[in-house]
Amino acid sequence: MKNVSKLAKSAKIIWQTCFSHKNLWVTNTLTCGTLFAVGDVIQQQLLPQKTAKTVFKKILMDQFIAAPFFAVTFFLMAGLLEGKDLPSAWQEFKTKFPAVYMFDWIIWPPSQAINFLYVPTQYRVLYVNAVTVLWDVFLSHMKHYDQHVGAVVYESSEVTVGATCKDEAHNGAREHSCHKQL
Repeated sequence: MKNVSKLAKSAKIIWQTCFSHKNLWVTNTLTCGTLFAVGDVIQQQLLPQKTAKTVFKKILMDQFIAAPFFAVTFFLMAGLLEGKDLPSAWQEFKTKFPAVYMFDWIIWPPSQAINFLYVPTQYRVLYVNAVTVLWDVFLSHMKHYDQHVGAVVYESSEVTVGATCKDEAHNGAREHSCHKQL
């Protein structure tokens, strides 16, 4: 039991070190490269055919297995790294997953069909990375769109005035409002 406890503590330290602000770029680069390599090996070794039937199977596996797994992982891990507790992170996932999963169906099946059917093997990682930029912008928006409430500072020659701003939806219309505080 002591060994398990030591292992858990070591894993926690490694996790925190890898995902600290100082090491985040390296960690993300290495995990991205590793996951792409694993995916590429799976694609080339287990499903090497380029028939429409095989491409369709690959896309379905991506949509029904990988997409939900990575969405839940993204929201839970990001929430925990932001200091949220697990129930709060889970609630955020449940709230935002339908929109994320719908956009996933819009962007990835056509992108992957093009990738598997038409993109030469040596350019596939480059192609997927280009699509991933759009995906990452969308995920970042979904993660943070409801966190636009915050403090804004206005500077004038006489006084610095603080304001609390927020975005709200009323009857389908979005409103942005700021309330000055002296």
